Amino acid sequence: MISWIILIGALLLSIIWGVMFLRQLRSGLAATALDDKFTWGLYVQGFFYFSALAGGLLIFIAIATLFEVGSLGLVVEACAAVSFSCLVAAGLLLGSDLGKPFRGMKILTGKNFTSPLTWDFYLLGACAVLNLVFLLGWIPGHGPVARVWAVLCLIAALGYVMIHTLLKACIRKGKTLGSLSWR
Repeated sequence: MISWIILIGALLLSIIWGVMFLRQLRSGLAATALDDKFTWGLYVQGFFYFSALAGGLLIFIAIATLFEVGSLGLVVEACAAVSFSCLVAAGLLLGSDLGKPFRGMKILTGKNFTSPLTWDFYLLGACAVLNLVFLLGWIPGHGPVARVWAVLCLIAALGYVMIHTLLKACIRKGKTLGSLSWR
C-alpha cells in the first residue's frame, strides 16, 4: 500500500513539473531568467542523478528477488515505486534536454546502434517496463519467473549505468546529448 502512495505522490510531482516545463516551452527561457547553457546542464545532471538512483534501486530489488529475501517485502515494494518514479523523471529530463521531446522518437527510428544514447534509451525503457511489471504484481515472489525477471533487471540496470560512463565521457569531449542520438 505504501508503494502506491509513493507512486501517486511521485506522479503528482511529475505532473506539476510537466506543467511547469510546458509553461517554459511556451514562454521561453527568458521567463525563467535562465540561459540555454544552465538549463542544459541542469537537465543532464538531473537525468544522470534520477536514472542512476533508479538503477541502484532496481539492482537492490532484483538481488532481493533473486535470493528470495522475503523479509524485505515492504522495502522492495517501496523501492520499486521510487525506482519507477525516478525512471519517469529521468525520461522527462532527457526529453527536456533534447529540446523537443519528440526528438526522442528519432532515437527509436534512427537505428544508430553505435550511439551510447541509443543504448541508454533502450535500456532505460527496458528497466521501466520490467519495473512496471513488478509493480503490477505480475512477478511472483520466488520461482523461475522471478529469477529470470531479476537477471533481466540486473542486465538492463547495470547496462545503462555502464553506458552513463560513456555518455559522461562524450559530454566531456564537448558533444551534446542531442548530437549523440541520431548522428
